[in-house]
Amino acid sequence: MIKQPTKKSVFQKQIPTLLGLFILVVALIGGVFLIGNGTGVFAPRASAETTPKNIRVTNVTDSSFTISFLTDGSTPGFVKYGTDAGRLNSQSSDDRDQLTGTVGQYQTHHITVRGLNPNTQYHYVLGTGSQSTFDNEGTPFTIKTAARSGAPSAAKTAYGTVLAQSGTPADGAIVYLSMPGVGEMSSLVKATGSWAIPLSNARKADGSGYAVIGDTDTLNVMIQGAQSSARSQFTVSVADSQPVASVTLGQNPDTAATTGPDLTAASDATSGADMSDETDSIAMDMSATE
Repeated sequence: MIKQPTKKSVFQKQIPTLLGLFILVVALIGGVFLIGNGTGVFAPRASAETTPKNIRVTNVTDSSFTISFLTDGSTPGFVKYGTDAGRLNSQSSDDRDQLTGTVGQYQTHHITVRGLNPNTQYHYVLGTGSQSTFDNEGTPFTIKTAARSGAPSAAKTAYGTVLAQSGTPADGAIVYLSMPGVGEMSSLVKATGSWAIPLSNARKADGSGYAVIGDTDTLNVMIQGAQSSARSQFTVSVADSQPVASVTLGQNPDTAATTGPDLTAASDATSGADMSDETDSIAMDMSATE
């Protein structure tokens, strides 16, 4: 006859099982916490290939702004932001990801944060595919949206085409437009090589209202490819920017010569954002929080 187990023996067998399950649950929760907060040995680490550089703030309006940067390797990019420096609970992905609904890997990153309040200071950090975030030496970057006042100028749109040295469309290059007293504007080059920036969206550099742009005004144009050295820089009148003559990265659109004087400093000086640390040297000092 098979002896039936007693209540005591069943209880004794259950203790090791319950204890083991408890240990597994605690270990799982602890691992998720450490990885999610970047504090454990399994936390993702920033690498040189995924560290943002050539950071620029553009397209500052009363409800949005754009952050662009380069990485040496292809990786997803994002911006975490909020009105409280200690609670950056909102996140925006690359403009291309916002259109497709999927996450892509890029070397040029163009991230537009939308749905913001006018005349409001926001705090933000940059992020890449490693899930590392990059701040301004221990504190978030800050930016203030433009005031909602005035009326836009007459509808004008600067546009054109950019090609790579191979003659193919320079898909993913970034076009920057700047002029004295006006916040810098930017746009991604599409897969067809085309780009367009509505000048009627331009704001004053101090964010106090819309900028007034006439046909005789001069635009500083800088086109940035995936590598820091792949760029073209030139000036063009507003009247001649509709369209801008076709540009091959590294060349002048008119003479096919190499690029002229460096206009980067002028572009940074006219940016509509409160971000004096946009230069490459400051970008290299950014601390990665993991």
